[in-house]
Amino acid sequence: MTNDARLRNSDEITGDERITFSLDGCHITAYSMLKEWLQDAYGSHQWAYDHLEKQEGTRRLRGRKPVVAGEARSIPLLIKEIHHGGLTAKITKDLFITPRRFTDPMKVADFLIKNGIYTPPIIFAAWRRAGLFVKGESGVYYHREGTDAADYLFPASGEIPSKWREAVAGIAHLVADLHHLDFLHPDLNLMNFLVDSDLRVHVVDLDKSSLPSKPLTLLKKERNLNRLVRSIRKIGSGRDGIDTEGYVKLLKKEYQEANASDTRKKHLPG
Repeated sequence: MTNDARLRNSDEITGDERITFSLDGCHITAYSMLKEWLQDAYGSHQWAYDHLEKQEGTRRLRGRKPVVAGEARSIPLLIKEIHHGGLTAKITKDLFITPRRFTDPMKVADFLIKNGIYTPPIIFAAWRRAGLFVKGESGVYYHREGTDAADYLFPASGEIPSKWREAVAGIAHLVADLHHLDFLHPDLNLMNFLVDSDLRVHVVDLDKSSLPSKPLTLLKKERNLNRLVRSIRKIGSGRDGIDTEGYVKLLKKEYQEANASDTRKKHLPG
């Protein structure tokens, strides 16, 4: 984990209980250890995002969506405002019909963690009414030492990483694990995997996800995997010196082997 021994690791956090409370029209579900910080945040600002942004040492991260990184009660934290994506994003912006857009990803993260999947815990989700619509934000555990798989496998140096086989195999096994749980990541691309300092692979960005409700068909699993394959080929296009097709070949091989040998029981949602 981080070199700062004061910071809590994710295992400490996921052992905490969930609480739900409301403050000044904002509805919050969070781990109890962060309740006082969130009460301070929503007592002084409309959003915790604004509260964290003004703390010393906080920084904004690159990307389309507003994201701020910092610490809250010794928890390394990313807070992001939830916005629509896709073609209608400029029109709908941050307005949603129901709060499920904020609360469902938290339930998914809890479900995946319960089943042994590496994914950053969602520390809290919050929403408030905006006329006929709702707006919201979420706070996610920040793995500072991790590198997204796109940067790991296709580094700016142009040199193939020495542990590429382990990383690709880890991604393949993680996708197989998700499919074993009948879960489809709605945006399965290389940038939504994180490789930590111990070469463990985490799945990230559970926006738009929901709990599995029925068994996945082989066709859906194949399409989901192929989406990841397209991502690898797109990122690897024109990258001289890196065997992109070698990545793809190993990914498919490891995924098939993981599927064939998986006999584990799974914990159902709820």
